[in-house]
Order: sequence, then structure tokens, then C-alpha cells
Amino acid sequence: PRGNSIDSGYGHADDAKMLLFFGTDGFKTSSLDPGLGTVTFEFEIKCEGPCYLTFYQLHSEKSVESGRYEKIKEWHGEQSKRTYSFVATARHTEGFYWVFRKGKHGNYEENEINDDGGHFNYRNDKVVFYFIKITKTVDGGAAGCKKCPVGMKDKGCIPCPKGNRITSEKDGKPKCEPCPKKTYLNVSDPYGKNACIPCGEYLTSAKGSTECVSDCKLISKGRSYDLTPIAGFRSVKTSALFTSKGTKYYHHFNISFCQKDPTAKASCYRNVSMEGNTQGKETFNYTICRMTIIPKHDTQKPLAAQPMSVGEQLMLISTKKVKANDEILADKDIVNTTVVSFHYHANDFTEACPKGRSTIIHNVCDPHRKAKEVKVAVPEKCSEGTCDGCSFHFIVYSSAACPLCTTADYDSIVTGCVKGKKYTTFVWKSSHLCLGGVTLPERNSTTCSILERSVKDFAVRFY
Repeated sequence: PRGNSIDSGYGHADDAKMLLFFGTDGFKTSSLDPGLGTVTFEFEIKCEGPCYLTFYQLHSEKSVESGRYEKIKEWHGEQSKRTYSFVATARHTEGFYWVFRKGKHGNYEENEINDDGGHFNYRNDKVVFYFIKITKTVDGGAAGCKKCPVGMKDKGCIPCPKGNRITSEKDGKPKCEPCPKKTYLNVSDPYGKNACIPCGEYLTSAKGSTECVSDCKLISKGRSYDLTPIAGFRSVKTSALFTSKGTKYYHHFNISFCQKDPTAKASCYRNVSMEGNTQGKETFNYTICRMTIIPKHDTQKPLAAQPMSVGEQLMLISTKKVKANDEILADKDIVNTTVVSFHYHANDFTEACPKGRSTIIHNVCDPHRKAKEVKVAVPEKCSEGTCDGCSFHFIVYSSAACPLCTTADYDSIVTGCVKGKKYTTFVWKSSHLCLGGVTLPERNSTTCSILERSVKDFAVRFY
């Protein structure tokens, strides 16, 4: 330790290995915030020679990976001061540890070690940790304390009911107060009036909610949409990819869309560790998730690894007309059409995605598809479903995404005056893209005014 930091120290040999361990008895969950804890640390690597830092998660005996070390992330060479976050993947975790190695994976070539102490060429190379924070641990402490709003039971606080923020009475005593309609509770910080966040556009919530929902029916710019026919579970996979060694794999996404029950989640799983060891199936439930699939030959089950959430909470719904220069949706069959987009967010903060991951599901009108027929695809510009690893996009083609037809979708054609009458015929506009709603009116006729009649319409006689 050196005041406000801790480091691996000076003067170590060039093939030295230093270890830092942070133990815990596992993670706890609650009805307000069911997710596991997050490990966040700020560090810096100062190296003139070759070195690297590896971050591991240590599973307990109760986990599927009994006593195994799961490699999470590795950094090579000099690294500027940065922050990294990792969401724990197992509730029963014994802790986390960091291994700092000097040298090329701990082994120096013989010609790099000479008689004049060449294996001490990089005495000052080190890793520095400025802070390490682990949340929601069973055995964790706190920097300060707040009064329990309801009271205590079994040596712990009795939580407020779900969707309740914690405010103060006039005498300073805490009290539980349900969030109003059309707001949701910020479960990570439920204290104060600002703990209730307004719902996004086209979303709503009941009193005392922790998330906002949609009935998948909306009116935007005078257009009515009803996406309930395609509610349910959907999936899509990317094209095949290959590692440097020729191993085939692809990404598989599972999506829970427009469910009546907001607790109905899509599932992703893993049956292989990050180090390649097969294990029992472990399932993770999210609104939208991704896993990496490694196909196997013959009848063997494929290997699944790296399940993660790419979308958890619905934030808002938007509509827009796609332009030819759109950065994501400039596909030929989408340009100049209006898409209904559902925006989701996942609170998995990482070094690469400091704001977390997000997913947008773009619903595109395809009037030629049957009522519940759906095609899920990834944009041409982002064949892996993402162009930056943090923002994901999916295109869903269905007839349910077509707006209901209105009187603005057809034109009327009026004939000239014929035998004292003129006829009106109604036809759909060539640009119309709608289903249901109003139907074309029947052809009708009206009596011409005197000014509209031609000379032939009058019987003229001369005497």
C-alpha cells in the first residue's frame, strides 16, 4: 500500500509474478435489484519491458465450476490509468484475483538473461490499483449507514415494497412511498424524490413500478400501430465466423418482445467455461441476450459460452422514416419506410462500454407477410448485430408493423359531368403502406351543378 493506492512493488526480477486476491462469501440479491454484484477497479500498468495483467473470478464449491478459476480479462504492456467493470456471473463466488506477470507470459528467452543481472532490467515495472469496489456481497460492508425505512428483522433491514422510494417525514424519519404512475423506481438509488424516473415516450407504468411497459399499441404522427400479433420469443443468429485456428462459431441472440407478462424473459446459457472446460448447463434470463455457439460434429450438442445481456429494460419507443444515408438502417428495402423502434438498455458497464449496452429493435412494415409471420435480421452494415460492440440493432419484418390505413392513404378521382351526373372513384395511393383500418369507399355519383353541365345536357329548341 502507498497512501491512496496499492501496487506490485519495485525491484522484482523480470520473470516475477505477483498476485492480489479479494475474497468474498458470494453475492446477495433482492426483489428490488435481482442482479448480481459488480466488480469495479481503477488501475494503471507501468512497464518498459513485456508484462501483462490477468483478472480472474474464483468460483466456490457450490458453483457449477467447482473450484475453477475463470479468466475474465487480460491486458498486455503499458496501460494508462483506466477503470474496468465486470458483472459477476455466479452467485457463489469465493472472490477475485489479479495476477501481474513480468516477461513474455512469465518466460524470458535465454538470451535476455545475461551475467550482469539482465533478469533485473525492468525493476520499476509494476501495476498500480487506485481503488477496487465490489457491490452486493454477502459479507460486504459500507462507508456509511442509513436508517431502515420499515424496521429490522433477522439482523437486516425490512425493505420497502417493490417500486417504493424512500423519503423522509417532517420529523426526519424515513418512510416508503410508491412511485407515481408513468414513473419507475431507480433501484440502485431509491432515496429521495428523484428516485422515481419518468417513463420514456409511448411507455407507461402502474403506481409503484420498477420498470415501464408498453401494450405495443401506439399512435404516432396520426398513425396507429398494433404490434401485439407478433408478441413472443424470437431468435436470430449471425453468419459463421472463424478463429485464427479455424474453429467455427457464431453469435446467437434470443429476444423476448411485447410480452403481456413483463417477467417473461429470454434465456441464454453456457455449458463451457471461458477456459474451454465443459460443464453443466447454466442458464441466464434476460429480455435480450447473446451467447456464442461453437457447433460440434455429428450428434454432439453444440458448445455455448459467454452469455450476456444486451438489453434488459425498455426505455422508449420511437418512429422515424429511414433515409438513404442512415448509419445503420440504409438497407435497400427499408429506405423511405417508417420504422417503429423499441429501445432497450442493459446495465452491464465495461471498459469497452462505459455506458452499458443497448439494443434497438426496428419493426419494419411488410404487408405481404401473414399476421404472425416474422423475419428477424441484422442490418447489412452490422452483420454481427453490432458495429461497435455496445449498441445492437435488429430488424423485424412483419405485417404487424404496418400502420392502420386512414383516409390519407387513398385518392379520389372525379369524372366530368355525364348526363347530369359526375362519378367519384377511390383508389389507393401508389406510395401507401398500410393494412387494416379504413377500407376504400364504394364508387358514388352526385348531381352536377348548372355551371358544370355542358350544352348537350340541355334540350335547346328554336322556333
